[in-house]
Amino acid sequence: MKRDYSELRKRIRSIYPRLADFAKDMGMTPSTLSLKLTGRSEWTRLEIEKVRTLLKLTVEELLFYFF
Repeated sequence: MKRDYSELRKRIRSIYPRLADFAKDMGMTPSTLSLKLTGRSEWTRLEIEKVRTLLKLTVEELLFYFF
């Protein structure tokens, strides 16, 4: 089952003017980020932790976006 990451995408866009900028800070290509945001590729635990750091997410927000 594909997960809906549209709310996460909105959060990213509220901080980063371009998704490519966020992908760069994540250490991945824009195409890899696209695969993850469309649910065609899984997020790793380390990637989720990095998202939390970059977006300054609370534990509750992290659970909302990923679980």
